[in-house]
Amino acid sequence: MLNCKQLTKRFGAVTALAPFDLDVQSGEFVAVKGASGSGKTTLLLTLGGMLRPSNGTVSFEGTDLYAQPRAERAEYRASEVGFVFQMFHLVPYLSVVENVQLAARNGTSATELLEQFGLSHRFTHTPGELSAGERQRVALARALVNEPRLILADEPTGNLDPENDRQVFEHLSTFHRSGGTVIVVTHGSTADEFADRIVELKSP
Repeated sequence: MLNCKQLTKRFGAVTALAPFDLDVQSGEFVAVKGASGSGKTTLLLTLGGMLRPSNGTVSFEGTDLYAQPRAERAEYRASEVGFVFQMFHLVPYLSVVENVQLAARNGTSATELLEQFGLSHRFTHTPGELSAGERQRVALARALVNEPRLILADEPTGNLDPENDRQVFEHLSTFHRSGGTVIVVTHGSTADEFADRIVELKSP
């Protein structure tokens, strides 16, 4: 489904991601681990079509992402991929429903999805009125609203307590069991229980 070959990213003289190969099959749950500075976030942004590599290729269903026009990569991000970030990236002045609906393209009901995440009592609240665990559940709902085939999650539980950490991975696992593909960058141990395999990223 998604693979990269000799993927490398440099910022000036600094190597952020050393040459890296990864082949992820459709329906896999892959956890990527590595020390701080090993390039985990850089890898995820590159796989998501948001950061052009310095060398190497990223292919989705056999198509080289970075050989495509920018508009094609934007379509890939919008229709095929759901992103989940450690810092949530919710719009602070929009309500919970509005934050999820903002990403919707295919008519999926934001309210129905939020109900599945146990947030029906928070529809009209803004992110600042939510707990960290609730904000991450909103972010997960936003990532899923377009029914993507792939979820890319960057340290999605880095700011959460153990209970909410597990809840997030259970939601990712539910998506995985329904046939979805998950690539999660994490330094925690909870992923070990849910992932099909663990990939170690070495520091440059």
